[in-house]
Formats: sequence, structure tokens, C-alpha cells
Amino acid sequence: MRLSRRTFLKDIGLTAAAIGTVSIDGCKTPSGRAGNGKRKPNIIYILADDLGHGDLGCFGQRKIKTPNLDKMAAEGMKFTQHYAGSTVCAPSRCSLMTGKHTGHCTVRGNVDVLMKPDEITIAKTLKQAGYSTACIGKWGIGHPPPPDDPHNNGFDHFFGYLSMWHAHNFYPDFLWKDGKKAPLRNVVQHPEKHYKADQEELVGLASEKLDYSHDLFSQAALEFIEEQDGPFFLFVPYTIPHANNEAGQFGEHGMEVPDYGIYADKDWPEPEKGKAAMISRLDRDIGKICAKLKQLGIDEEDLRDLDIIIEETNRVRKIVWELLDFARQSPANKEDLDINEILQQLVSLIAKQKEFRSIRFIQNYDNGLQSFQADKNHIQQVFLNFLLNSAESITKEGTIDLSTHGANDHFSITITDTGCGIKSGELDRIFDPFYTTKPVGKGTGLGLSVSYGLVKQYGGEIQCESKEGEGTTFTVTFPYYYSGDNNSSP
Repeated sequence: MRLSRRTFLKDIGLTAAAIGTVSIDGCKTPSGRAGNGKRKPNIIYILADDLGHGDLGCFGQRKIKTPNLDKMAAEGMKFTQHYAGSTVCAPSRCSLMTGKHTGHCTVRGNVDVLMKPDEITIAKTLKQAGYSTACIGKWGIGHPPPPDDPHNNGFDHFFGYLSMWHAHNFYPDFLWKDGKKAPLRNVVQHPEKHYKADQEELVGLASEKLDYSHDLFSQAALEFIEEQDGPFFLFVPYTIPHANNEAGQFGEHGMEVPDYGIYADKDWPEPEKGKAAMISRLDRDIGKICAKLKQLGIDEEDLRDLDIIIEETNRVRKIVWELLDFARQSPANKEDLDINEILQQLVSLIAKQKEFRSIRFIQNYDNGLQSFQADKNHIQQVFLNFLLNSAESITKEGTIDLSTHGANDHFSITITDTGCGIKSGELDRIFDPFYTTKPVGKGTGLGLSVSYGLVKQYGGEIQCESKEGEGTTFTVTFPYYYSGDNNSSP
């Protein structure tokens, strides 16, 4: 039975959620593989505090040097819509850990609220799947976080700042390690003005600066990676290049860094030198993490996993776009179209694809066809779906024959392939949403359904004839003029 657009829209949210879910199955084995024999990918998530995308070379920065991050961007993926959950620290981190937007998070501001004990977090989920988990850097989710807050939320190991306010000072006199204070050699002076009454030992500026917290985090991250013999999730929420907001009370700028490095002689304001040096230091240490992964041979395994992730991401993206095409009710942008020209362009596009080079395309067009009015994107989508369906049905060599024929008030397009054909019992279902005869992961079952809906929008008809083992013929007929509702549902 064919779905109506109304019924489909009721279910689209659930379906989209289902296809976007990543499942982690099996139990950890001594080899670090899942119980089903598949190796689980290691995950390292690095978060920089107050780093803007414009601060990196891969996004156009020219003055601050970030060669390692630029290399990562060139070899991997750039996510240009990966936004922070909020404009301030605690709710943004809560959103990241829970996957919730701030309307659903318990922590919605830099206030005295903590995550609920039964909250589901990334770390808890991965730990249940056999991952070793660590958070090294700034926790900063709510206030005042108890010493075991990261552990309560799924992390086996924690080293860093618990309080968001404490993290302002890059030379603190202590950090937290697995629920206990870890003293440092710095001597800290505390300002008279505090954000909260219980912050006296947290905020301040070091008068003796010996242990730079960022460097300690980088070293701890490298040590954690070296110690792992199974799948791991390493969350590294670095504090730089955030400013020490209390430094101004002592007459200093807040961009604390051991040295300005290559920016020392720049004719820049001191805070700008400090920020640039922080960012390049961050880049340097991320380069060290990448080098450690390469040294241990982890990077090659995870790059193979990344290829799979990218492939699956593209597959899910295709499904989502097809879901939207199927559900969308937007007015058509009509223009006069030459169907022969559109088909020629599509054939040229598909014939260049490596996997279809063994296919011979035969084109016979009626040059006497009139133009007709439709949305070009719609018509391209219709015949791209049909042509891809035909091309993918041909396993080795074969042909696809395209022809157009005109009559007084209508015209038709015929596409015949020598592919595997369609079983007789399946012909009545090929235009049903989500129905596909392709192997799992190879088809979404929406291409032909989308085409069916678009053809109907312009008063057209589709006929399909097929014989298993011999091939398939699709014939699409359009009226030259159609005044019906071009937003009708399939």
C-alpha cells in the first residue's frame, strides 16, 4: 500500500533518528575487538576553549601558524556546521556530553547546577560498550562539581580542572586527578573579588609560574594513549586559548603562556601575541598526539575506520536528503525545458563514473519535441534516479537505450537497460517508499518513490516492464501543458 505524504510526515522523525543512530555492539575482548570480530575504532575528541574557526589556517587564518591542524583538515573532514551547544562554558559542555540541546539539558548556564546522576552521557555509553574512557583537561559542567563528578558520568580516569572558574588560571597550585587533589609547584595569589563565595581557592593569578597546565594535559594524554591495549575514548578539553579573566585585577592581561615563541618580535599588542602563541602551542601538541598514534600504529587502523565512517555518513546524508525530497512541499520554480538536453547532460555525467564505464549508452532523441514547463531540478532528479537504477542493475558489460517520442499533446521518454531485471512479484512495489531490491546498505528505497511523486506533480505517468535476467524498461509520459497542483503527494 502506498504511503500518503501525511502518513509519511508523521513517521519521518522516527525514521531519520533511526538511520542516524550509531550502534556499538559486542563486548570487549583481550584483543580490543568487539564480540562479533570487528575492531572498535578509538575515539579522541579534542575541545579548545574559546578557539574560533577563523583562528586556524585551514579556515583562512594567515598570521597564526597551525600546520598540524591544517594537515588534519586536508587529510580528513571539516565539519562546517559543528556548533557549540551554548555561548558559555557549562551548558555547552553539558550539551556535548549528553547530546541534548540546552532546552533539555539540566545545566543551562554557568550556575550552581549539576548533571543528573542518571544522565546518559557519551562516556557512559562507550564504557558500557567496552571502551576505556578518560577526560584530561577542563570538566567545568556546573558548580560546584564534586571530586568524582567525571567518574560518575562515565570516565574511568580524570586529570584536570573540575571547576570552570578554576580553569581560568593556567598556573594553578593544584589540579584534580581521579577524585584527589594533585598539588603543583605554582604559587597563586587570589583576588578580592570572586564570582562565588566558595571560589577563593579557585580563581587567581600565579606569582610563581612553574607548571603550565596545558603542557601537563598534553603529556597525560600521550601517556594514556600509550597505556591502552583495547578501544579507548579520550576526551581532551584543553583550556587554551581562553583568557585568565582574573588577571586584570592584578594589572596583567589574561593570555597566559610560557613564551610568545615565533610571535615574540611581532608588532602586536601583548594579548594578541599571547593568544597566537597559545593557538600554535595547541597545534604543536595535537601534532604530538597524531605522531604518537602513528608511532603505535593506531592511526592506520583508525583511518580505515574513518573511511567507513565517512562512507556511512555520506550514505545517511543521501537518505536524509531523499527523505526531505519525499516530504518537502515547496513550490516549483518552473521554466521552459528541453528534455533531450537534460538527458544528454545526465548521460554524460553518469558515463564518466568509473563503475559505469563498461556500459554503452545509446541515445535516440526526437528533435521535434516542444519545450515544456517544469522545475529543472525536479526533472533532473527523476531521470538521474532512473538512469542510476538502470546502471546499477548491470553487473558487467551492458547497454542503456534512451529515446524520446513526441505526440500532439504529450511526449514520452523510454529508458531500457540490459541489467538483471526485476522479479515479477516485485514490480508492483518498486515505487513504494523504502522498498528496495538492493543489498543492505546499497539502497534506500526512496529513489524511485521520489521520482514517482515528482512525475505525478506534473501530470505524468510511469510504466515499467521487466523480465528477470534480461532487463527493464521505464517509460515516462508527460503532457506538454499541465495546470494541476504541482505539490500533490505521491
